[in-house]
Amino acid sequence: MHKRTVATLATKYFVPAIRNLNMKHFTANLHQQKQIMRLRYIFLLSLVAVACGTEKKSREPLVPQKEYTRENPAEWSQLTKSHLPVVILHPEQKTNNVEIVVPIQSKSLDHYVEVVGILDSQNHEIASQKISHERLQNVVRVYFTADPSLPGLKAFARCSQHDLWTTPFP
Repeated sequence: MHKRTVATLATKYFVPAIRNLNMKHFTANLHQQKQIMRLRYIFLLSLVAVACGTEKKSREPLVPQKEYTRENPAEWSQLTKSHLPVVILHPEQKTNNVEIVVPIQSKSLDHYVEVVGILDSQNHEIASQKISHERLQNVVRVYFTADPSLPGLKAFARCSQHDLWTTPFP
Protein backbone atom coordinates (compact mmCIF):
# COMPACT_ATOMS: atom_id res chain seq x y z
CA MET A 1 0.00 0.00 0.00
CA HIS A 2 1.28 3.47 -0.86
CA LYS A 3 2.61 5.53 2.07
CA ARG A 4 0.21 8.38 1.41
CA THR A 5 -2.76 6.03 1.35
CA VAL A 6 -1.75 4.58 4.73
CA ALA A 7 -1.28 8.04 6.19
CA THR A 8 -4.63 9.22 4.81
CA LEU A 9 -6.50 6.21 6.16
CA ALA A 10 -4.81 6.52 9.52
CA THR A 11 -5.61 10.20 9.89
CA LYS A 12 -9.16 9.71 8.65
CA TYR A 13 -10.15 6.80 10.89
CA PHE A 14 -7.64 6.08 13.63
CA VAL A 15 -6.68 9.56 14.87
CA PRO A 16 -10.30 10.60 15.64
CA ALA A 17 -10.80 7.34 17.52
CA ILE A 18 -7.74 7.98 19.67
CA ARG A 19 -8.79 11.56 20.30
CA ASN A 20 -12.16 10.28 21.53
CA LEU A 21 -10.39 8.29 24.25
CA ASN A 22 -10.63 11.10 26.73
CA MET A 23 -9.04 10.25 30.08
CA LYS A 24 -11.88 11.94 32.02
CA HIS A 25 -14.44 9.50 30.67
CA PHE A 26 -12.20 6.47 30.91
CA THR A 27 -12.62 4.60 34.17
CA ALA A 28 -9.56 2.36 33.92
CA ASN A 29 -6.87 2.30 36.53
CA LEU A 30 -3.66 4.36 36.30
CA HIS A 31 -1.69 1.47 34.76
CA GLN A 32 -4.20 1.13 31.89
CA GLN A 33 -4.19 4.88 31.32
CA LYS A 34 -0.38 4.86 30.99
CA GLN A 35 -0.61 2.03 28.48
CA ILE A 36 -3.12 3.98 26.42
CA MET A 37 -0.85 7.04 26.49
CA ARG A 38 2.06 4.87 25.27
CA LEU A 39 -0.12 3.50 22.46
CA ARG A 40 -1.06 7.05 21.43
CA TYR A 41 2.62 8.03 21.39
CA ILE A 42 3.66 4.94 19.40
CA PHE A 43 0.84 5.50 16.93
CA LEU A 44 1.79 9.12 16.36
CA LEU A 45 5.45 8.21 15.86
CA SER A 46 4.55 5.48 13.38
CA LEU A 47 2.23 7.88 11.55
CA VAL A 48 5.06 10.40 11.22
CA ALA A 49 7.42 7.66 10.00
CA VAL A 50 4.92 6.53 7.36
CA ALA A 51 4.04 10.07 6.26
CA CYS A 52 7.67 11.19 5.99
CA GLY A 53 8.88 7.95 4.47
CA THR A 54 11.22 5.55 6.13
CA GLU A 55 13.22 4.85 3.00
CA LYS A 56 16.43 6.79 2.61
CA LYS A 57 16.87 8.01 -0.90
CA SER A 58 20.45 8.02 -2.02
CA ARG A 59 20.76 11.32 -3.82
CA GLU A 60 23.97 13.18 -4.31
CA PRO A 61 24.00 16.66 -2.75
CA LEU A 62 23.90 19.49 -5.25
CA VAL A 63 27.30 21.04 -5.74
CA PRO A 64 27.31 24.51 -7.32
CA GLN A 65 29.08 24.74 -10.66
CA LYS A 66 31.64 27.42 -11.45
CA GLU A 67 29.32 28.67 -14.19
CA TYR A 68 26.02 27.77 -15.79
CA THR A 69 25.52 27.85 -19.55
CA ARG A 70 22.85 27.09 -22.13
CA GLU A 71 24.50 23.70 -22.69
CA ASN A 72 24.95 22.97 -18.98
CA PRO A 73 22.33 24.65 -16.77
CA ALA A 74 22.45 21.73 -14.28
CA GLU A 75 19.46 21.81 -11.90
CA TRP A 76 18.30 25.19 -13.27
CA SER A 77 17.37 24.25 -16.82
CA GLN A 78 14.06 26.12 -16.49
CA LEU A 79 15.97 29.36 -15.79
CA THR A 80 18.06 29.59 -18.96
CA LYS A 81 15.74 32.05 -20.70
CA SER A 82 15.75 34.46 -17.77
CA HIS A 83 19.37 34.15 -16.58
CA LEU A 84 21.58 33.67 -19.64
CA PRO A 85 23.19 36.91 -20.77
CA VAL A 86 22.61 37.83 -24.40
CA VAL A 87 25.52 39.43 -26.30
CA ILE A 88 24.73 42.04 -28.95
CA LEU A 89 27.67 43.47 -30.88
CA HIS A 90 27.61 46.97 -32.37
CA PRO A 91 30.65 46.97 -34.72
CA GLU A 92 29.80 50.42 -36.09
CA GLN A 93 30.51 51.99 -32.69
CA LYS A 94 34.01 52.60 -31.30
CA THR A 95 32.86 52.80 -27.68
CA ASN A 96 30.08 50.88 -25.97
CA ASN A 97 30.24 48.39 -28.83
CA VAL A 98 29.20 45.38 -26.70
CA GLU A 99 25.71 45.23 -25.25
CA ILE A 100 24.87 42.56 -22.69
CA VAL A 101 21.20 41.97 -21.89
CA VAL A 102 19.87 39.77 -19.08
CA PRO A 103 16.06 39.28 -19.16
CA ILE A 104 15.79 38.37 -15.45
CA GLN A 105 12.11 39.20 -14.75
CA SER A 106 12.59 39.17 -10.95
CA LYS A 107 9.51 38.92 -8.79
CA SER A 108 11.13 39.86 -5.47
CA LEU A 109 13.80 42.26 -4.24
CA ASP A 110 16.03 39.40 -3.05
CA HIS A 111 16.30 37.86 -6.55
CA TYR A 112 18.35 40.12 -8.80
CA VAL A 113 21.36 40.40 -11.08
CA GLU A 114 24.35 41.46 -8.97
CA VAL A 115 26.94 42.09 -11.67
CA VAL A 116 27.26 41.84 -15.46
CA GLY A 117 30.53 41.73 -17.36
CA ILE A 118 32.98 40.14 -19.78
CA LEU A 119 35.39 37.26 -19.08
CA ASP A 120 38.44 36.34 -21.16
CA SER A 121 39.46 32.82 -22.17
CA GLN A 122 41.16 32.35 -18.76
CA ASN A 123 37.96 33.42 -16.92
CA HIS A 124 39.52 36.73 -15.83
CA GLU A 125 37.22 39.73 -15.70
CA ILE A 126 37.92 42.20 -18.50
CA ALA A 127 35.07 44.51 -17.60
CA SER A 128 32.16 44.42 -15.19
CA GLN A 129 29.44 46.59 -13.77
CA LYS A 130 27.58 46.14 -10.49
CA ILE A 131 23.83 46.43 -10.81
CA SER A 132 21.61 48.29 -8.35
CA HIS A 133 18.79 46.14 -7.01
CA GLU A 134 16.67 48.73 -5.26
CA ARG A 135 13.70 47.92 -7.49
CA LEU A 136 12.43 44.85 -9.29
CA GLN A 137 14.43 44.11 -12.41
CA ASN A 138 12.71 43.36 -15.71
CA VAL A 139 15.68 43.52 -18.03
CA VAL A 140 19.27 44.40 -17.22
CA ARG A 141 21.08 46.13 -20.10
CA VAL A 142 24.78 47.07 -19.85
CA TYR A 143 27.22 48.48 -22.45
CA PHE A 144 30.96 47.85 -22.57
CA THR A 145 33.84 48.78 -24.84
CA ALA A 146 35.76 45.65 -25.81
CA ASP A 147 37.48 43.95 -28.75
CA PRO A 148 35.02 41.17 -29.69
CA SER A 149 37.61 39.54 -31.97
CA LEU A 150 39.61 38.31 -28.95
CA PRO A 151 39.28 34.51 -28.67
CA GLY A 152 37.26 32.93 -25.85
CA LEU A 153 35.36 36.00 -24.65
CA LYS A 154 32.22 35.32 -22.62
CA ALA A 155 29.52 37.56 -21.23
CA PHE A 156 28.56 36.82 -17.63
CA ALA A 157 25.77 37.66 -15.25
CA ARG A 158 25.80 36.77 -11.57
CA CYS A 159 22.39 36.18 -10.02
CA SER A 160 21.85 36.63 -6.28
CA GLN A 161 20.23 33.20 -6.06
CA HIS A 162 21.44 31.22 -9.07
CA ASP A 163 25.17 31.94 -9.32
CA LEU A 164 27.18 32.75 -12.44
CA TRP A 165 25.71 32.38 -15.96
CA THR A 166 27.88 32.75 -19.08
CA THR A 167 27.38 33.03 -22.83
CA PRO A 168 30.22 32.96 -25.38
CA PHE A 169 30.57 35.93 -27.70
CA PRO A 170 29.15 35.34 -31.19
